[in-house]
Amino acid sequence: MAQNEAAKLENILGRLLTPDNTVIQQATAELKEILKSPAVIGQLASLLTVSQFPQVRQYAAILLRRKISKLWNKLDSDSRFRMKQLCLQALTQESIKIVQHSIAEIISVIAKYDLPEGNWNELMILLSEYTKSPDGKLVEIGMHVLKSISSNGGETLKPYLSSLFPLFGACLSNTDNVIISSYALEVMTNIMDYLGPNDIAIIKPFIPKAIDVIKKLLTTDEIRAQEAMEFFDQIAESNINLLNSNLLEVIQFCLQIAQNDQFEDSTRCKALSFISWVTTLKKKSMLRLNLVPTVLEVIFPILSSSASSDDTDMDDDESENSVVTNAGQLIDVFALHLPPETFFSFLFPYIDRYFNSQEPLKVKAALVSIAVVAEGCSEYIRFKLLDRMVMCIGKGIESHHEIVQNAALYALGQFAMYLQPDVNKYAPNILPLLFNHLGNLVKKATANKTFAISRAYYALEQFCEHLDADINPYLQSLLEMLLATLNNTQISFIKELAISALGATVNAAKDAIRPYFQGIVDILKPYIILHVADSGECFDLRLQAIDTLGCLIRCTNEEILGSFAEECVQLGLNLINEVDDPDLRRCIYSLIAAISNPTPNVIRKYINTIAMRMISSIQSRDGLLIPTGIGDGPLSGLIDFEDNGSDDDDDDKYCEVSNAFLAEKEDACNSISEIAKNIGNSFLPYLDESLIEVNKLITSEWENIRKAAVSCLATLCRLLYACHLQFKSGSAPTVFKALENLLNTVMQIIGEDPDRIVVIAALAAAEEIMRDLREDFVNQCPELFPGFIRIVARVLNNGVACQDNSDNGDAEEIDEGIAEYDGLVVEHAGNLLPIIINLVGGENFAPSFGEILSLLVKRNRPSSSVSERSFVIGTLAEMSASMRSAIKPFVKDLYPLFLSSTDDEDDDVCNNAIYGLGLLAQHGDQVMYGNYMDILQALFRAAPKRGNRCRQLLDNICACVSRLIIANDTLVPIDNVFPQVVSNLPLVVDKEENKVVFTSILKLLNAGHAQVFSHMDRLIVIFATVLSDSEVDEDTVTIIHHIVANVRQRFPAEFDKVVATMNASQKAAMLAVFEGKSS
Repeated sequence: MAQNEAAKLENILGRLLTPDNTVIQQATAELKEILKSPAVIGQLASLLTVSQFPQVRQYAAILLRRKISKLWNKLDSDSRFRMKQLCLQALTQESIKIVQHSIAEIISVIAKYDLPEGNWNELMILLSEYTKSPDGKLVEIGMHVLKSISSNGGETLKPYLSSLFPLFGACLSNTDNVIISSYALEVMTNIMDYLGPNDIAIIKPFIPKAIDVIKKLLTTDEIRAQEAMEFFDQIAESNINLLNSNLLEVIQFCLQIAQNDQFEDSTRCKALSFISWVTTLKKKSMLRLNLVPTVLEVIFPILSSSASSDDTDMDDDESENSVVTNAGQLIDVFALHLPPETFFSFLFPYIDRYFNSQEPLKVKAALVSIAVVAEGCSEYIRFKLLDRMVMCIGKGIESHHEIVQNAALYALGQFAMYLQPDVNKYAPNILPLLFNHLGNLVKKATANKTFAISRAYYALEQFCEHLDADINPYLQSLLEMLLATLNNTQISFIKELAISALGATVNAAKDAIRPYFQGIVDILKPYIILHVADSGECFDLRLQAIDTLGCLIRCTNEEILGSFAEECVQLGLNLINEVDDPDLRRCIYSLIAAISNPTPNVIRKYINTIAMRMISSIQSRDGLLIPTGIGDGPLSGLIDFEDNGSDDDDDDKYCEVSNAFLAEKEDACNSISEIAKNIGNSFLPYLDESLIEVNKLITSEWENIRKAAVSCLATLCRLLYACHLQFKSGSAPTVFKALENLLNTVMQIIGEDPDRIVVIAALAAAEEIMRDLREDFVNQCPELFPGFIRIVARVLNNGVACQDNSDNGDAEEIDEGIAEYDGLVVEHAGNLLPIIINLVGGENFAPSFGEILSLLVKRNRPSSSVSERSFVIGTLAEMSASMRSAIKPFVKDLYPLFLSSTDDEDDDVCNNAIYGLGLLAQHGDQVMYGNYMDILQALFRAAPKRGNRCRQLLDNICACVSRLIIANDTLVPIDNVFPQVVSNLPLVVDKEENKVVFTSILKLLNAGHAQVFSHMDRLIVIFATVLSDSEVDEDTVTIIHHIVANVRQRFPAEFDKVVATMNASQKAAMLAVFEGKSS
């Protein structure tokens, strides 16, 4: 009976191979029915050994694997035993390779269940016999089975590693069959994550052999060679230090691949990508081995190769698989992860040589390299190279070669994005050139030639968006040009670019755009109110128009918006109900969030629908794509007819995700955050669910989502705490627990997240939350803050996951400074220190101060960048302010550091040092008395040396002298310094220091010092000027009132005489202060 059923199944599978569609459809229907029977597993297994038709055996193997993966644990022990026996029998007698591979997949599924339990020793005995056989074909079969087992779960082989390592070595040395060697590499790649420290070390000798194997594969099977290269990727991910002794050899091998244009682009890109990855993990080793110039020697010829000349059609050059694109990205990685001074010593000779070449492709390569370093080396360029590089960009725009123009425009856009506000000073020269160039391009544009226009609009958009108020002189002409383009061109892509540039212009102009509001709305409306079925180019125009409308709304107010705000919300909600598209939802969420700024009441009216929609997007798993290879061709639709259980074999992580759905989640988080901030308590009904769902995204694989999630959680928890402070309800324990949980999560992210942008977001979130905290929370959660002190210390010591600490144990230490992005992580961590001190108190922080001081001082090296030196001195000064009198034990260490830094060539460093000296004097009391004259000499030495280029420096000198006077005026030569202080009042930049300066004046006035009275006429005018400033704070007003009330009482005639000489606003301000205080 069983044989008859197996024969029937064989017949059905055979009919699936016929070319007759009618026969196939009938056979498919019969197969669907037979697959519902539990007995079909035995029948399929039987066909593996009895069918004479290879394709039938293959189809049977595919179906059997899927059935077993679902039902293995439901089979009785006898059935499982027979199944394993049949599989081994089929493997030994099968001669067709493709069928062998399918049987190996069945074995791998069973092995995943039974090998860890020690229930299939026969399999490992057979594999041992095969892999040790002198017959190469048997060895290949055995290694393929091991590869399949490891692919299905590398931990399955963990108990057998001791016997496998010698096998790997033998296979890698096999010169007769490179396929066997490649299988060995794949098995090692798959088990790498499950190796212990001792096992990992055994892998090290295999690295040179792996290079030899991949070299052979590159000559015979390039696809398999790419798969074998995953071995190096897995080493980098699991234990990058394994490459220490072979790093030079591996990088040189990757460069050989990258520069060989006979290889497929995907192979060359994989090699370049590996170098990029290693740079992020082993930058010190890259410098020590002098690999950076070696890499650049290969990269620049790629950037200037003929493959890079096709960008006028926006084709392969824009593809992620383009070798040229990957070469540019590698320079970007260098810029982001290497110390700028060191990197530019290697890079600039190439830029100089290539830019001065007569070959357009080489000039393009130079300009592309200038473009991609703008983000990572912005500070270095700003201080050392800005004029020179902008001159290169300008020449490139004026070039007669379109390929050079495009690269120059790309560089201009990058500079506009990352080098503000310094690059704004070039606007009078750059913008007319850009307007003219863009106008000419649009006139001769065709639908098939848009790359040059996209580059030009990119430059225009970035430059304009970051101009801020500096855009106003060009606003009218720019709007006219963009609107003319929208009216005159029929090319949708150009319309989309113009609408995007319009949004950038709006962002820059802010309030200045309001007179144009209605006109811009009238232009955007037709693109937004399209027929629901419109798609393609029209749909893209709609999305861009919605984004630009959101920008416009953010720059307006409730009065101008009127009923249009509610109209926009209704339109947006209707659109996402009618059109199921993640990009559209993302745009609508951003638009609604924009509306919540000027018109929060409109959003409150629709908040239930809005919140539920956004939370749904955060929860959604839409867009997750099954990894390639899971399906089984024509049989993939026959698998799940009868399944009611889980398919353990298919529980693999989803490895592909639609970028649109990721962007939707990211924007949903950002929009919830903005809306909650703007509508406040009205968001409370949705707070719990939002916190729960957003918190789930903290562990997302995608860094932008993690970044958005942690920022959103911070906003939601701040709202929760603000409501607690406002209502003082009995929910304090719940509120405190939520805050404590988030701050613990933030600490974990700071310590463990590998991506710097996420860590920076987490540090910024902690800073925002801690600025809100009050004594009640600190008292309830005192243990939280020592944890934050420890994590900040780890950051300062390069000890968190996103920092390069892989080389810390190397014998030779590279001291070349740090990359600018690494500096941002450290700066954000440093920002927490004075806040934490304010929360816990200086006395409680004092035990940690010495360690933090030591870590900060280590960053104040000769090789440190300007921003790093400024950060160290500024952070220590702010910490001194927060420590107050508890700073005294540390004065002996801080004072010489601050004093020497007043001679720093950088104004910001000097500024921060002067601020720090004043604070030490203010809080150090007797410990500082002996230093007053040295401080004064340093102050008045710093000012003339810098001239008038730094107004903030003069403000800080005035404040520092004032702190000396407040602390002990008897040690200050008042007759000499007071006139100089008065001559530089009122303060211009650091206006918050006015209260310090005026407090010192009040002290001298109360002491009856003659200098105050001799300058009183001037001081009264200064007070009136400060009072007429709309930004003056209440503390400053109070101090001024005390001073002028004293003077007015003692010298009424003289006081009234001075007031009579004032202008109207000064008189009004002076009168108001008396009226306000008297009332």
